[in-house]
Amino acid sequence: MNKIKNVFSFILFTIVCTTSSAQLVKFRKVIGNNGYDVGMSAQQTVDKGYSVGGSTTSFGNGIADFYLVKTDFLGVPLWHETYGGINIDKATCVKQTTDKGYILAGYTNSYGAGGYDVYLVKTDSFGVVQWTHTYGGSDWEFANCVEQTLDGGYIICGGTYSYGKGNEDYYLIKTNSAGDTLWTKTYGGTNEDVAKSVIQSSDGGYILTGCTKSMGDVNGDFYTVKTNAIGDTLWTNKFGGSLLDYGNDVLENAVGGYTVGGETKSFGSGNSDGILIYIDALGVRDLGVLTIGNTANDNIQSITERSDGKIVMAGITDSWGLGKGDIYFFIANADWSFYNSTTFGSAETETANSVENTADKGAIICGTTNGFNKLDDIYLIKTDSSGLSNVGESVFITNVQTINNKNNFEWNVYPNPSNSITNLTITSTTRNISVSVYNIIGELLNKEEFRNTSTNFSMPINTSSLANGIYLLKIETEHSVYTEKIIVKH
Repeated sequence: MNKIKNVFSFILFTIVCTTSSAQLVKFRKVIGNNGYDVGMSAQQTVDKGYSVGGSTTSFGNGIADFYLVKTDFLGVPLWHETYGGINIDKATCVKQTTDKGYILAGYTNSYGAGGYDVYLVKTDSFGVVQWTHTYGGSDWEFANCVEQTLDGGYIICGGTYSYGKGNEDYYLIKTNSAGDTLWTKTYGGTNEDVAKSVIQSSDGGYILTGCTKSMGDVNGDFYTVKTNAIGDTLWTNKFGGSLLDYGNDVLENAVGGYTVGGETKSFGSGNSDGILIYIDALGVRDLGVLTIGNTANDNIQSITERSDGKIVMAGITDSWGLGKGDIYFFIANADWSFYNSTTFGSAETETANSVENTADKGAIICGTTNGFNKLDDIYLIKTDSSGLSNVGESVFITNVQTINNKNNFEWNVYPNPSNSITNLTITSTTRNISVSVYNIIGELLNKEEFRNTSTNFSMPINTSSLANGIYLLKIETEHSVYTEKIIVKH
């Protein structure tokens, strides 16, 4: 792969808006309550909604708990769950599994063998726990990433102080589908080495990246390890200068090789810059390096590749934006030339922790903000394919404590599919209700509001003028939001 052969510093922000991209769903949601609610990871789910994972002090059993929020396709929370004990439990990554459930990974000192242990929670599609596991020894272990593997099991990476050669080593855990350990591996030297991201590669092995203070200079360098299917090292790649440089995320490119994104203090324009490096399939670093930043502190936290070859990145910037630190969103063309960039945030502090592709070639960004509520809240941003989100619209704040169990609010839609009329019936003590109908790309087609309704409320919805397809029915009360799919088939 031939990449740009010198170091770039992009300081230009342009917004490109096309007619087609303006049609896509875009939103910015702030999700939290009266504690610290942190968003670490989000992805689009099979129902076109989103799963959000992180930690919360607003709810749960202890000082901090794993936090899972499920939203609809507009980013409105449908339900939320917490997992953990009486102490500190923090999730760093959540992924939907092939059975439509969820896997959450992080760390705990409520359970396990040591001070902190890796904590893995598997749930069903409604967030109900199916099993949990801890992994670690008598010292500290942390998980930073989890992926479901092709055999239905899981691969987890992070750091360990209990095992390995040094102060902290890369920690790689392979489990079966029930979370039982199949094997563990450590990688590193006598100083600190921590893995931030792992993926299963197309050859069935694994590639993980992070930072080493053992293999390079003591300030820290990018350290990428390629293994076979049982975790044996095939090659390693170290990259960095005389200052701190570290990898945060890795992807396998569709055309071959691997791209690693992270932060550099050795190269670029400012105190720190975001950086991309390319490593070929044999572990040889191509000369291509892309730095992104200006005179202050900037980084790349998460990267993904779109089907058109563009590289999408999210990070944190102090060089641009409105506040003390904003979310930085950047899109590069397949040859790493500039495509588009923007920032999201308030006058306070925002951080981005993950970015993932969505089915409409947009992106879902997950992070944290303290600019819209009293304390930290989850910050969930949906962009279109050009990186735009809610142009000219205000950020919507959701208080997740108002999410009620569906059993307290019963509804039914019938017939469904429908060709002319579908009926909505509601049984509830709620007296004020609004009913909206959206098409599949999120455009509002109709909204009606009802006041002082009866306990048993019903209304017909005319579908005769709607084209065949899937629509979303959104029911809002004073306290909650509920959604239901409507299928129109003439």
